[in-house]
Amino acid sequence: MINAVGFSLPVFFIERAFGTHGVGVFSLLERIMGIPTLFLGQPLSQTFTHRLREAMKHSKRRARGEVFSTSRTAAILGIFPFVALAVAGPWLVTLVFGPQWHDVGHLAQLLAVPYFVAYAVWPVMPTLTVMNRLRTQMTWDTSRALALLAIGWLASRGHFSLGSIVGFVSIVMASFGVLHFYLCQRAAANP
Repeated sequence: MINAVGFSLPVFFIERAFGTHGVGVFSLLERIMGIPTLFLGQPLSQTFTHRLREAMKHSKRRARGEVFSTSRTAAILGIFPFVALAVAGPWLVTLVFGPQWHDVGHLAQLLAVPYFVAYAVWPVMPTLTVMNRLRTQMTWDTSRALALLAIGWLASRGHFSLGSIVGFVSIVMASFGVLHFYLCQRAAANP
């Protein structure tokens, strides 16, 4: 439930600060940036859970290796779509959705790196649950929700543009993704 709150908070605060246009920009950006996760990351994550359970039966080293190798595979598979957005985001989005969405393409271009980082670590997110580190997972979920709540507070103050707020959200998501990857590696090393 806390995880769902963490994903929902940005939309709530963006709508309050920037109206439905802001939510439209953010939602389309999330959909575009989520395409690699949907088509590449999700299947990797589903097979990862089984492979991690099998690796845990053999050794800590194998479990850690499974976490690392799954993230590495995700990163390799995600290079093309994220580089394409970094290089030609405005052109691609305008081509597909029309000129009124050019700003989304510009944001996709600027945020390709943090989204790539979050995408590359996403498939190994089940590690803490599989390894029964639920307290660690709950602490991480709560901390991320609080960080996003702070961004929402910043948005409500009206001192930042929509692009800045979306940038803050993606940097927080990428940073928490890297932190989660570290926690997964640590948990795999000490099952």
